[in-house]
Amino acid sequence: MTTTSVTGVEVRDAARSDLPGVRRVLLAAYQQYATAMPPAVFGRYLAELLDVEARAEVGRILVAEVGGRVVGTVTYYPDAAAEGLGWPAGWAGLRALGVEPGARGRGVGRALMEACRRRAEAGGAEVLCLHTDQFMTAAVAIYTAMGFRRAPAFDFDATKRFALGGVGPVPVLGYRLDLSRQHYEEPAMDTPTIRVGALYENPVTGERAVVRVPPQEANGQLLVVDLYLRPGGRVAGEHIHPAATESFTPVTGQLALRHDGQTLHAGPGTRVEVAPGVAHDFWNASGEEVRLLVEVRPGRRLEQLIRQLFLSAQEGRTDARGRPRPLHAAVLAQEFADTIRFTSPPRLVQRALFGLLAPVARATGHRALDPEYLRRELPVVDLEPLPAEIAATIPGLAGQPTRSTS
Repeated sequence: MTTTSVTGVEVRDAARSDLPGVRRVLLAAYQQYATAMPPAVFGRYLAELLDVEARAEVGRILVAEVGGRVVGTVTYYPDAAAEGLGWPAGWAGLRALGVEPGARGRGVGRALMEACRRRAEAGGAEVLCLHTDQFMTAAVAIYTAMGFRRAPAFDFDATKRFALGGVGPVPVLGYRLDLSRQHYEEPAMDTPTIRVGALYENPVTGERAVVRVPPQEANGQLLVVDLYLRPGGRVAGEHIHPAATESFTPVTGQLALRHDGQTLHAGPGTRVEVAPGVAHDFWNASGEEVRLLVEVRPGRRLEQLIRQLFLSAQEGRTDARGRPRPLHAAVLAQEFADTIRFTSPPRLVQRALFGLLAPVARATGHRALDPEYLRRELPVVDLEPLPAEIAATIPGLAGQPTRSTS
């Protein structure tokens, strides 16, 4: 596939003979960031960028030519999950966008990005995604001008990725471009501060959650809640988290879980971790209340969704399982596709159904992020004391309060 822009930039698939030129462009393009990262991080980062052959095994190397000379490059992934950086399967992705310094200002970067977008649309991808750093201002300007928006659920720390101890965090930021024809980007709104002790209550599912550790950049967006399940209480349905890791540790009572098709029973102090993309469900099959600690990383987006779902349940806007009604479900599913996906009905059915319902939902005033819910003050309660032997099993509680807030 070859494309030519109005500025005379030709974009095509790289041949093996182009790979030395690709490395030359990347080396020249990224040297300016040598002082923006700790030396140990930059060294590993640059070495990974220049390993073009490894990326070509799972992605497609594209080059941009001006006058027959390679002056730009990008790696396109038809399936972003193959990149190994936490993106969901089915999204398209891109990485290692670079333009030779002398060729900047001629639309080379934009031409490469447009080539990736066209390929993603032709391949039927819902989303085109990428990672970048905030100090890469020229690249970020291209992304935002094309309509990319932040996807903080997919941020990560480069020092952890490279297993570099003793080095300060280097945040890598996720961005996404929704390619769905039915996509509607909700207006940006201020989201409320998440307070320790904030109470989220769902009268339909029988869940009561109290925030113990709010998600913050300093803790890697870790959310920890004390969750109370009444007898017969359960989460709204089996689901996956495309990018988040979720862990459950009962404090009192017996928790029943379905993990990747296998039913488990966990008692006090037993920690069950669920990896991204693994289907799971949980419920209280006993005659007494179950109290457990739930850890989610990253958890900021899940908190936003829980606020919407639980307040909807309080106002009778869900079905008997606690699932939102169809029109509300359609806008929630599109907004929070990066956060949660129910396993039933099948994914293809959900996409088709919600694609049809979402425009109707928005035309009738349905919002994924209901402004009234965002403004609502939640009750704040005391944290229950946490047994030291259980607190010691939870990595995210190190240095966090384990006693009542009163």
